Amino acid sequence: MMHKSCLFLLLVTQSFLSDAQIHPDSTNFRAPVDIPMYLAGNFGEIRANHFHAGLDIKTQGREGHSVRAVEEGFVSRIKIALGGYGKVVYIDHPNGYTSVYAHLQSFDDKINSYLRKKQYEQEEFLVELFPENGEIQVKKGELIALSGNTGGSGGPHLHFELRETESEFPVNPLLFGFNIRDSIAPRLLRIGVYPLNEVSGVNSKSSPLYLSLRRVGTKYVLEDAQVVKLKGKIGFGIEARDYLNGSSNRNGIYSIELEKDGKSVFQHEMRSFSFDESICINSHVDYPYWQQSGKRVQRCYRQQGNTLSTYKHSINDGQLFFLDSLPHQIRFRVKDSYGNESEATIEVQSDQEMLISSPSPKAIALTWQSVNELEIEGFCMKIDSLGLFEDARTSLDSRPAIGRAQSPIYSIDAGLALAKYAHVFIDVPNVKAGYEDKYFLARLSSNMSFKGGITGELIDGTFSADIKKTGNYTLMIDSVGPSIQKLSDGNSPQGKSIRFLMKDKLNGLEGWRVEVHGKWVLSEYDRKSSLLSLAYIELNALNRERKLRVWAADEVGNETEVSFSLNY
Repeated sequence: MMHKSCLFLLLVTQSFLSDAQIHPDSTNFRAPVDIPMYLAGNFGEIRANHFHAGLDIKTQGREGHSVRAVEEGFVSRIKIALGGYGKVVYIDHPNGYTSVYAHLQSFDDKINSYLRKKQYEQEEFLVELFPENGEIQVKKGELIALSGNTGGSGGPHLHFELRETESEFPVNPLLFGFNIRDSIAPRLLRIGVYPLNEVSGVNSKSSPLYLSLRRVGTKYVLEDAQVVKLKGKIGFGIEARDYLNGSSNRNGIYSIELEKDGKSVFQHEMRSFSFDESICINSHVDYPYWQQSGKRVQRCYRQQGNTLSTYKHSINDGQLFFLDSLPHQIRFRVKDSYGNESEATIEVQSDQEMLISSPSPKAIALTWQSVNELEIEGFCMKIDSLGLFEDARTSLDSRPAIGRAQSPIYSIDAGLALAKYAHVFIDVPNVKAGYEDKYFLARLSSNMSFKGGITGELIDGTFSADIKKTGNYTLMIDSVGPSIQKLSDGNSPQGKSIRFLMKDKLNGLEGWRVEVHGKWVLSEYDRKSSLLSLAYIELNALNRERKLRVWAADEVGNETEVSFSLNY
């Protein structure tokens, strides 16, 4: 039975989504760009820890394309961040929707004037602003920005979203009639078959079975013709991709329907969702197989702790029972947002005489509705109640410290999907004097290379931090501040600029400040290039002062300060 609090969250979210007034026919949005709209990513595409909430519109491999308001309205939010959406603007429209434009290079004069004033008031480049209703009005088709590559963008493009203004739920922009050609049906790659309890089996085994598909005409069948034998409680999943005309990028699919013997038993549809439920992607996708192989098989059944509202119809949460001795037909129907459909059918045989062999289970049993603690000498990981999506078994081990590690390396089964942050506690019996606040949790790859740092607290010989992904972790010390090096002058979107190479090797920058003769001046940092730029236009009101100071700090508090003499 579903836990009461989890069930309440599910029902509330589904109620909000069912009440969302998604009426594409009542809108008349124009394109956000003047160039033809080709997509590098679409709504609902599977990303790490989240569903993609909008469209990634290609900008012909470069920055600086005009970005225009898709409808009249007013600017409701402006945010500048080093990661995530980078430079982003939100516009509320009278029709009940909000449009979002992200990874921008720069804003138009009207928005930028407001932004720059607030940045000087707060003496911060990184800001989040909420103008008053109607303070910055825009017309349909008005130039609002230039496309860019800021934040967590992997290349020049425009990330574009539509959200229901009242709920802030993102909705699928492809339902609103934008001129994007798509006559290509989704491609189906493989099927996953899952025994769902200890007395269930697939082809005499209790472990998942993965079956490759091939296309025959307009349908998909198993690459190796076979009848799959099943016993007990079984779940199914499918890996699928979508493609659009004029683009080789792999996109997400819109809907999946599972049928057993011609009867619909499960439906998933990417029409809208809540950001609060995004972490459930790690349950919707076969997470262990994803981490192991990189392949994204989407489950066609609901795990106990999965509160996704995108499941529109299911019988017994899509979990099927094979308790007879009869043949059965399993069919998948997969569609994109334009109705292009692909279908895969497999034949299965229910077999109650099947003898099931089980691999040795992982040692540590976890219960999703309870608090779980995984312990090994010097290490503990605590998972809160409802911090998992289902009961699970996992593993935890350690190996001696190597290189710069200040503790053993602790390995938590990378296939364990977390529904919440887990809390890690590591004993530090011999704290290095003078470095008490310089310890951090280092995340390591499978080959033990450094992947990133997580800050935490060291109190009374115990370091604690929160993690959202299992894997390999150890403690390290970061006692070196960011490096700052002046480069030759260059060009920025704002014109000629003074440039600095500013980077931190381990934890990344927490903040920086540029002053000219003691006065804060607006400077811009790009994390991907590690470039800090100060536009000459920012110096015009400073009476040709020539002493410049640059200060930076990393996430564990190491600071660096340098001074330069200006020549301009």
